[in-house]
Amino acid sequence: MAECVPTANRAPSPAPALESIGERVRRCRSLRGWTQQQQAARSGLTQSTISMIEKGARGHEMSL
Repeated sequence: MAECVPTANRAPSPAPALESIGERVRRCRSLRGWTQQQQAARSGLTQSTISMIEKGARGHEMSL
C-alpha cells in the first residue's frame, strides 16, 4: 500500500501519536477516493480485513 504523503491539495495528518492505524488507513483511503473494495484489491487483502483494520479490530498483531 502506498504511503500517505502530504501534498498541496491535502490537509496534513493529525499528530501521528494521536491517530490510530485504522484512522490513518481510512483517511488515506478516503483521500484517494477509494472504496474499501478498491483498497482491498490493490493491497491483496479482503474488504472484510480492511474494514476490521479501520474499526481497530485488527492491526496491532499484523506485521508490516
